[in-house]
Parts: sequence; structure tokens; C-alpha cells
Amino acid sequence: MSLSAALIVPDDDRGVEMLTNLRPELDKQGKKWAQWSFSVTSVVTANGEDVFTEHCHGKVGYAFESKGNFSGPHPTVLTNIDSLEAVTLDPIAISVQKPISSTRWYDSFANVGLNYGPTFQGLSKIQVFANGDTRTAESLLSPNPTKNIMTEESRYLIHPATLDSCLQLAILANHRGRASECGSAFLPVSVGRLSIQITPTENEVSLKATAAVIQHNDREFVSNATIVTADGSDIIRASDITFVSSQADSIPQSNGNVAPFTRMVWKSDFDLLTNAKLSRLYPSTRSCEMPKVPLLEQLALYQIVQFHGQHHEFFTRGSSIPFLQRYLDWMTEKVELARDGKIPGGKDVLAQSVQERDTQMERLSYALMEHHGPETRLMVHMYESLPAVYRGEMTGIQAAVQDHLLDDTYEYMELYSAGNKALTEIIELLSHKNPRLKILEVGGGTGSATKEVVPALRGETMYRGYETYTFTDITSSFLAKAHDNFNKYKGMKYATFDMQTPASEQGFDSDYDLVIASNVSFTPHIPI
Repeated sequence: MSLSAALIVPDDDRGVEMLTNLRPELDKQGKKWAQWSFSVTSVVTANGEDVFTEHCHGKVGYAFESKGNFSGPHPTVLTNIDSLEAVTLDPIAISVQKPISSTRWYDSFANVGLNYGPTFQGLSKIQVFANGDTRTAESLLSPNPTKNIMTEESRYLIHPATLDSCLQLAILANHRGRASECGSAFLPVSVGRLSIQITPTENEVSLKATAAVIQHNDREFVSNATIVTADGSDIIRASDITFVSSQADSIPQSNGNVAPFTRMVWKSDFDLLTNAKLSRLYPSTRSCEMPKVPLLEQLALYQIVQFHGQHHEFFTRGSSIPFLQRYLDWMTEKVELARDGKIPGGKDVLAQSVQERDTQMERLSYALMEHHGPETRLMVHMYESLPAVYRGEMTGIQAAVQDHLLDDTYEYMELYSAGNKALTEIIELLSHKNPRLKILEVGGGTGSATKEVVPALRGETMYRGYETYTFTDITSSFLAKAHDNFNKYKGMKYATFDMQTPASEQGFDSDYDLVIASNVSFTPHIPI
């Protein structure tokens, strides 16, 4: 099936006249069989004449089956659903699965022109499987996305919104779950083969979709996809779905030097806002599916006790690096609190053997992977790297950035993305009142907050909502990458900054209007 033109449905009661053409196909003997060529065409009237536009064409057919096998001959263009290759997951790829925020992805879709309404926002509990160049994703889908929204709706073998969500999943898989890399809209233009298994789904609570990209470049990609029921029965199996990036250069671009029309924009006065008013204006976007984090705290406690018990030499010798010594002191304090029974379950953890604690840490890590994959992988890696850090073989930053673990944590952790979105909305209010803000970001790191805030303040335009934006981190290792990532934005500055040292001693003045410290370790004070 080839898709040649999008159908724009007008927002009125007249709709669009559609023509569906079915032509029987003939076999080699010239006989008709259960296969047809089809085309779907719209007809609109323009300047008194009918204009015909073909939107798609292809071949369609049916075959009867008994428990998974078609009975009788079937045309070569149609393929038994069992003969289409299923989307399978590499066991190695499964070990590096990453949970993805659907909220952030639908925001990214909207930014490139794919504005999905509530009915079409069907992806939930998304997992991306990333290993090398693997591009595979899974998601739960609703079999009836319009339930409680529409009444007396037509009956579908598979609801169009559900099928569309499966196509969305393929786009997400192509970007390996990284919403920040979605810079253009990818649209399906052809489907190599599509099999629909007629399976009643009225009683299905949810379906599971899987999409795997098999070919890709900057302009297009090809994906396979499946949709199955809870018991694993196939409903949809598709192969060779081709997506093409929309032609961004075909969209008329306004001249950035032309002054915009003047218009009044009313927003809340930042100075009059209270915490209660802010909560009403910007309610929490944390997913109701996100569980609490006691298991993360348990894993941290096990790691602290185990490290303290197995590496006495680091605590005895101490560290000449202040923040490493503070970390040793903090771990010692936690062990003492656990020993005194002031941390729930702490005495039980201390009473366990080294082998028992190792077993419990493996169990907790496995249990946390589904909803807290990025931070769990980072925690485990940092725990395993601590001895090398305290022996001076590497720095903590060098350990954290290995295998993109820190980047993945900021990119995929739902708590971070939701927090950065809320932060951006507040800063937009502050900028609306004072568009000449002087902003200092401390502990910028990988730029997870920066890449949300600066675009929201229109940093790439001459009408940006700040005067200067100074990106800093305690180490210069992040500054070069930040410069490359944000070089298109105006008014950007880059410098090292240590929050434990007075700002005046580092060449910073005290006339900043806003200091951003997103996901920064707690310090007693920031002396500005």
C-alpha cells in the first residue's frame, strides 16, 4: 500500500466526498480470486470544477484460516500472518531497556507539527531497547481509545487511533526514545505488507505494540511492527513500513528581521504568585503510573552499607578532595543511623552477610528496571566505580558519563523531564515580566535544563526573553559540549563555577536576576 497524499478533513459538517475503487485481480489462468487492487480518492470542488486527489493505492485480500494456517491457496502478495516475520527482541537489547515518558514525546510531536489529540495519544508504559544501533520500542495500547468519549461509533477490526499509535511507536523507536532528537515530522508513505488477524478484542483491557527499525538514514527509515493481545495472539503484523521526513524547507519561513505584529499577551504577574497559585497554574505532570521510590532508597542503603563494609581503607585514610571526603562522611553517617535503628530496615541490612547483600542488590536492581531504568543503571555503575574513584584512577564525572549513562538519566527519567518542563513554565512567566533577564545556571552538566529553558525563551531569535544566559559547571569538561549544543542561541556565555567558592573570587558579579540550579547536589549556600 502506498500513501501518496494526506487527506485534510475540514472542520465542518460537509466533510469530504470520498471514492473507494476496488478492481478484482486475476490469477495466471485469468480467473478471479480473493484479491483486489484498490485506491482511495477524494473529490473537492474548486473554481467550479471537481478536483480528484488519489490518497493511497495498493492491494487487499482475505483468506480463511484454521488456528493460524490459511486454508487453500492464497496470492503471493498476501502473506499468512504466521509467515510474516514477527518483531523479536534481542536478549542483549532487553538488558538495556529504557522507560520513556509519553508526555514528553507528545510535546516533541507537537513541536514538529504532529498535533495528536487525546484520542490519538495512545502510547503508555513505553520501553525502548537500545544496544548499539538497535532501534526497538514497546508500548501498551488501548483497544478502544474512544471509550467514554464517543457513542455509537463504527465497529473496527482494529481502531484507527490504535493503529496510528503503533505508527507513532515506530517514529519513537527510530529516535531510540530520545525526544530531544525529534527535529522533523516523519510520515508513513508506504506499507510493504500488512496482515490483520480477525480476533475479537471487546474484552481486551490493553494491547501491546512492538516496532523495530530495520533501515534508517537522516531522511527516511523502514520499520516492522506488531500488535498482540495480552495472551500473545497476533492482531496486526506489518513489515516494510516506510517513513519519510517532512520537507521542512517547503514550509514558508518568515524573515527573522521583520518586526512582528504587535499583540497583547496577558500572563500572571510573577511577583504576585504564591506556591498555591503556582500549583493551580502548573499542576504536577508526574505520571500516575510512576510508582513511589522506596526501592531506590533500599538499593542506595544496601550499596552504602556494602561499600562501607568492604572498603574500610578509604574511610580510614580519607580523601584530600573535599567533596569526596564529604561523601565518605555522609556514608558513615548513614551507616551509624542504620545501626541505631533510625533508618527503617537498616539493622537488617547490617546483619546480612556480604553475599546476602549482593543478592539483594541484584534483586532490587532487576525490580527497578521497568520504571526506574536510567537511574538504576547509573546507581549500579557508580557503585561499581567508587573504588576506582577513591583510588584516583578516574573522577566521578568520568564514571558517570561512561556509556552515556548520565545523558540517559536526564533524557529518559520522567521525574527530570517533568521537573524541567515545570521549571521552564515558571521561567517563562518571569521572562514575560522582565525580558532582559540575566540568568546564571550553576551545575549545568549535560544541559538537560538548558535545552528546555533557552528554546522556550526564544533564544535563537532577536526577540529572546533574556539578556544573557551564563552556563556554568564545576568542571570544564561539560563546557565544550554545551557550546556545541547551544551555539545557535544568542546571548550565551560559558564558564566554570564552584558553588563552594565565593562568586566574587571567580570573577562573577552579583547582578544576576535568576540563578538556575537544576538537579544540583545540595550545598550549604551559594555565595553570590
